[in-house]
Parts: sequence; structure tokens; C-alpha cells
Amino acid sequence: NLVSNWSPRLEFGTDVRAGEIAIGALLAVVVQRVPDLATRRRWLDAVSSTAFVALTVCIVRVNYRPPWLLRGGFGVIAALSACVVLGVVSHGPLHRLLSAAPLVQVGRISYSLYLVHWPVFLVLTEARVGVAGWALVGVKIGVAIVIATLLDRKSTRLNSSHT
Repeated sequence: NLVSNWSPRLEFGTDVRAGEIAIGALLAVVVQRVPDLATRRRWLDAVSSTAFVALTVCIVRVNYRPPWLLRGGFGVIAALSACVVLGVVSHGPLHRLLSAAPLVQVGRISYSLYLVHWPVFLVLTEARVGVAGWALVGVKIGVAIVIATLLDRKSTRLNSSHT
């Protein structure tokens, strides 16, 4: 328990998160089976844009602690995310918005960022860093991005030397 006494099993067990996996599978079926998503552009744009706003609000404002997440919250987040993905794959306004160069760069380092963000967030506490609130969030995000970028560059070099 060097940085936390949190036990993630209840929130992140595969069986607990099966609904989200099902939503992702359903999304894959929809994308493959619906003949021309672009013909449904107006509807998709409205739904996906609303989902994007709702997801953004959730990311910024919602308390990510059980029990609400375990009582349908994870499914709601997954459904909102699926709607955003539909908006992107249909090449609507969200596709253009999320194609901005800085966001594409985040996408390039996303796996490395996924790997490092949680340990960074646990280690960089208010007591250790000396700042709080949004300043601390900014420090955590900045450090995670720097580490992820370095890992990604190292990984890219290693992979290119083996080909």
C-alpha cells in the first residue's frame, strides 16, 4: 500500500463490467450491419453531440465513486461513449472536432497514457506536490503526458529496430 489502500476489484472486475463489454459489442454490430450511417447523419449528429457534451460534463463534474457507478453508472458512461464513437465513424461534426492535431497526438500516446496515468495520479498528491484543485489536476495530467510521450517514443524506437 505504498500509494493507496484502494481495492479495485469491485469497480473493475470483468464480471462487474460485462454490461460495458456488451455495449461495445453492440456498437461493433451496429457499425458493421447498418448499411450507411451517413444517411442517418442528422439523427447521429444530434445524438452523438449530446452524448459528447454529457460525457464531457461527466468527466469534469461527476464523482467517480461507487455506489452509483455500480448501479448503472458504468453502463451510462459506456452508452454515451458508444454514441460518441458512432458520431465519429459517421464522419459528422464530432469527427472533425476530434481530428484536431492535439487530440490526434493524445490518441497516438493513448495506450502509454492509459498505463501511466493512474500511478501518476496516486503518487502526485496535494501533500507531495504542494498545490491543490485544478492546479494539481494540471500537474498530474502534464506529468502523465510527458511520461506517456517518453514511453511511446521509446516503444516506437524499439519496434522500428526489430523490423
